[in-house]
Amino acid sequence: QLNESLILVQAYVSVVTVTGIMLAASMAERRQAREILEKSKEELKDFLENAPFGLHWVGPDGVIQWANNTEMEILGYFPEEYIGHRLKEFYVNEDKITDILSRLYRGETIQDYEAEVRCKDGSVRSFLVSSNSLWEAGSFVHTRCFSRDITQSKEAQRIIQEREQWFQRLIENSADIFTLIDSEGIVIYSSPS
Repeated sequence: QLNESLILVQAYVSVVTVTGIMLAASMAERRQAREILEKSKEELKDFLENAPFGLHWVGPDGVIQWANNTEMEILGYFPEEYIGHRLKEFYVNEDKITDILSRLYRGETIQDYEAEVRCKDGSVRSFLVSSNSLWEAGSFVHTRCFSRDITQSKEAQRIIQEREQWFQRLIENSADIFTLIDSEGIVIYSSPS
């Protein structure tokens, strides 16, 4: 009977040891999985906060719930000056933001909608807005808005147009004759002089 008892004790100790090893391995795997998940969350947060374009969420009440660092940096606002405020406070044309929000509240997706936003210093920046909405159980939760600053490209386009108009007036009012010929020798422009 003593031998049987020893065998049972050894078997019990072996089972407990194997169980302990399995639990320790399982705990280590869970800890490693948590660390990987935490790292992924931090990388995603960094990506969203520092993306090369503005991002924000607007709730059903029209209030900004979240905005990334890039958007606030472009506009010059601190989080407390922007988040928690109505988006309409910042848009130059209230009709545009009303149109954007009403379309999003209906479940539409918006692509490259041009709008002007007022910065903290009073200047105005032009953006292309693309957005859709998050819905849960048939209820609107918030917008998912991407804003690309196009202010510099619009200014460059304006300068090019002004210079083209100036050059056109110069040619049309010159006493000299100007003729433009393409690479095949065809006249594509001849001044009125």
